[in-house]
Amino acid sequence: MGSTVSRILIADDERDLVRMLSYNLEKKGHQTIIAHDGGEAWDKITSERADLVILDLMMPGIDGWELCRLIRNHQNREIRDLGILMLTARALPEDRVDGLELGADDYLTKPFALNELILRAENILNKRKAFHGMSHEVHQLQHKIKASEENLHRLVHDMKTPLISMGAMAKLLVNNPNREEKLKFLKDIYDSSLRITQWVDSVLKHYAPPSQVLKKDVKEVEIPTLVKRVIALMDEYASRKRIKICFEEAPGAPSIQGDESLIERAVANVLANALKYTPEGGQVDVSVIQYVVKGEPKIVEIAIKDTGIGIPPEDLNRVFEPFHRGKNATGEEGMGLGLSLVKEVVELHGGKVLVQSEPLKGSIFSLLFPLWDPSKREEVQDKGKKTIQSDNTNVKEL
Repeated sequence: MGSTVSRILIADDERDLVRMLSYNLEKKGHQTIIAHDGGEAWDKITSERADLVILDLMMPGIDGWELCRLIRNHQNREIRDLGILMLTARALPEDRVDGLELGADDYLTKPFALNELILRAENILNKRKAFHGMSHEVHQLQHKIKASEENLHRLVHDMKTPLISMGAMAKLLVNNPNREEKLKFLKDIYDSSLRITQWVDSVLKHYAPPSQVLKKDVKEVEIPTLVKRVIALMDEYASRKRIKICFEEAPGAPSIQGDESLIERAVANVLANALKYTPEGGQVDVSVIQYVVKGEPKIVEIAIKDTGIGIPPEDLNRVFEPFHRGKNATGEEGMGLGLSLVKEVVELHGGKVLVQSEPLKGSIFSLLFPLWDPSKREEVQDKGKKTIQSDNTNVKEL
């Protein structure tokens, strides 16, 4: 077992045998727990963490057969996976088979050689340790696969908006005789195709999650320019629903350090939702605001306000969960993945997403991005909430 200390429960009504086993196992570096009947053994199995139980079959109270059955059928996984070495004075082959069928790891007949018992006990411990190590690796692999699948689902989700826009522009291109407008539509289609390519590349870099993409692609991002680009992407969709998009930009809004492609996807997801859930003839307001402390810019906020169906109060705390959709969102198709990416991207940049909503009146999503280096986001977040006052007297908490 090397330097690993294991806890071994010895359950046997032969007190001299128990003392002898305890002494020799502790000489080998193991810790021992002692029980002299089945009831005491069961109490200690359920109350003290053990790695292995050396279990005599013929004990007063609960016998070894029943204890083995109780262990293997227990709801607690740690108890259910406990290593079991059975001891018995009965040497019939069917007893050994019955014990192994109940779930014992090994079976030893009395009298036995001490060295053999210790060797068998340590073999069980080593096998259990290897099994748990493999189980942990399998769990990690399953988590990675799930994360990769979720990122690919998000990518497919996020590609829908630019693809719809490209299709609409292509249709207008076919039916429009004006050469200048045709060139504009062609340019818009080309820009959208580049945007999709960038999004695909950001996800398919070894199926990298946003946290790994951010480490590689941090640069200066002009938020107003990015927001205008997203609005232009959605303009055709908004026009078809007769929804007016109003944009307000704070003068001199500073750039932030971040991943432009990830931030663009996040803003596009929020704006796409706003347009999706706003009825025809409605309005969506988009603004970029900077917040200052002692004359220095500290926060850039992208706020998107719609006049849509709103979010029920019971769904507000779950809107950023993957695959969660509000109970009033059944009228529109969706996978419930867009806002989970928004939250992840903003928090990776050291920021926070705020949401206010009222059913049948609309929602406001605020994406708050700090101006510090996102590589120091953990250090910044540990400082707790900060009250930021803007130059137009708006106050936000981060």
